[in-house]
Amino acid sequence: MGNVSAKPDKVTILGVRYFNGEGLLYKCDPVISPINYKIMGDYYKELTKWVFDGNAILDFKRFI
Repeated sequence: MGNVSAKPDKVTILGVRYFNGEGLLYKCDPVISPINYKIMGDYYKELTKWVFDGNAILDFKRFI
């Protein structure tokens, strides 16, 4: 269902973006399920790219 565990020495960090997550629930309320991925997968991928590009979450304009 999307949950994973790994030993810390086996994890490679590709990037980190620190942000104020207070407004995150206005844009993102993920549920780990195949149906949610089918419906919302592209939205969450675009939102993740937006955040890692250094943009503010609340400025993300793509609506469902």
